[in-house]
Amino acid sequence: MKALFLSLILASSAATDYVQTIASVSITSIVGATAEPMKGTNTIVIQTTDSANVALKEIARSMVLAGYSVKSLDNDLGYMVIEHNIVGGGITTNNTAFVFKAVASPAVAGTLLTLTGDAEIVYNNVNRMTEHMFWAKSNLTWGKQCFTVAEEIAKGYQGAQIGYKTIKR
Repeated sequence: MKALFLSLILASSAATDYVQTIASVSITSIVGATAEPMKGTNTIVIQTTDSANVALKEIARSMVLAGYSVKSLDNDLGYMVIEHNIVGGGITTNNTAFVFKAVASPAVAGTLLTLTGDAEIVYNNVNRMTEHMFWAKSNLTWGKQCFTVAEEIAKGYQGAQIGYKTIKR
């Protein structure tokens, strides 16, 4: 019985040390993410030590300062939709909207925000097209322009680490 009790104390002590180590470690890498975007990357991941509510509010504030509108924000679900309209994006384009979605998930030390987006284009006030944001070398697509805007906003998050992923959409 004494051996069992001693084992529980040692196991408890090791678990406490592990938790303290995890809490004191700075963010070094985002699991499954790359440090730089690659061809086809369509998701930006932001890791921060902030809570989910603070992280969503920080992204929302950055987007509003950049001229975007928060379409919906649900702190309970950790979800936000942000929209920005660009009027007259080209000769035949009547309206383009970049719509971003941010989802907050708990992480070991803080919050992981997943940022995705779409470019919604209306041609001649009739034809609609949606292009998911993605990284490419060329800036000639709406999807790449949408990705670039999302990346600029993400990089503006002070003290956060940015990573890139490709997810099936």
